[in-house]
Amino acid sequence: MDFSLSAGELAFRDELRAWLAEHEPPHAAILESVGRSAEHPGADAMVAWAKLLASGRWLGLAWPQEYGGRGLGLVEQMIFYEETAPFDPPQLGQMVSLGVVGPTLLRYGSQAQKKRFLPRILGAEDVWCLGFSEPGSGSDLASLRTTALADGDDFVLSGSKIWTSHAPMAQWCFVLARTDAGSKRHHGLGVFLMEMSLPGVEVRPIHNLVGEPHFAQLFLNDVRVPRACLVGEPGDGWTIVNGALAAERDLWVFEMSGELRTALRRALDYAKAVGGGERPGYHPVSQRQSLAQAYVELELLRLNGLRSVTAVLRGAGDPLDASRHKVFGSELAQKVAGLAVELQGPFAQLAGRDPRSPDGGVAAHQYLTRRSSTLISGTSEVQRNILAQRALGLPR
Repeated sequence: MDFSLSAGELAFRDELRAWLAEHEPPHAAILESVGRSAEHPGADAMVAWAKLLASGRWLGLAWPQEYGGRGLGLVEQMIFYEETAPFDPPQLGQMVSLGVVGPTLLRYGSQAQKKRFLPRILGAEDVWCLGFSEPGSGSDLASLRTTALADGDDFVLSGSKIWTSHAPMAQWCFVLARTDAGSKRHHGLGVFLMEMSLPGVEVRPIHNLVGEPHFAQLFLNDVRVPRACLVGEPGDGWTIVNGALAAERDLWVFEMSGELRTALRRALDYAKAVGGGERPGYHPVSQRQSLAQAYVELELLRLNGLRSVTAVLRGAGDPLDASRHKVFGSELAQKVAGLAVELQGPFAQLAGRDPRSPDGGVAAHQYLTRRSSTLISGTSEVQRNILAQRALGLPR
């Protein structure tokens, strides 16, 4: 395989590097201790980072220029993640907007929906959340019970959604609901663009392990959503949501590998700094081997991502690659986070402002937040079932 970049791609990389040299990303906030915050401590940094990127037109690089994108491709998006990762920027609260909503509207949305929503996403004016999972309908999404019944020029949404990422800070929600109350499984579903400020929308934040209200449960109490906010036609929901989830995972491997390289570098720097000194929990041989193994696996993740991009560019992409990357990458993320905590031993438990904390609490924060890596965007169990059935031909 040829991993070299074209002249145009090199020019894009140099432009991005020059811009980053003048516009350093803000640093994400980390709680001083678990369970204290009533608001997401990193929300301001997320918004600031998104608006900074929007000012340089670095969001939606592959989107058409008529909606504010640059009309570029997968390679440029890959370069973007590789170049920004070493800065360890805040998590981008726009990931649902950019990775799910935008690509889905580009493919399935009406012209009016594209003109209304896409420029606002690229301008970092709107944050979106994803209303898919429900209590009792997480991994088995087809069993959802939220209804959206037609009533004149509106649809009336009733039900509940849970584990809705960024819901406490979102202005809009991308909702999957049943347009036919008597339908079952994959039939009679629709996708709606729901404004979070509508009457009947109730948001109850759910704090994660580090005390951040990253998630929420949504209660939809007879929420009237205009018919113009239905994507496609009633009954198209399952097709649309599968396209949305595929879009979410397309570039996930590069975002994740960039974040993991930064985390592994931080762990390696700490290991070098402490050297062979005696300290609680220090096991030089096993930890040295663990660092080497993590580096090898991270390189495998990166190379497999490059192979997938090459296949897509040649028109031979395998949709199952997304599941392969998701299982391997999410489990590697937990492994790297656990290794960083192990290297610090008892010092990893110290709060960020404690002068004895090796990294201001970053390792412990990532260890706790990475517990969800194997759950979000489809659990490892679901992804393995997909691979078993569709790649290996095993029975359900």
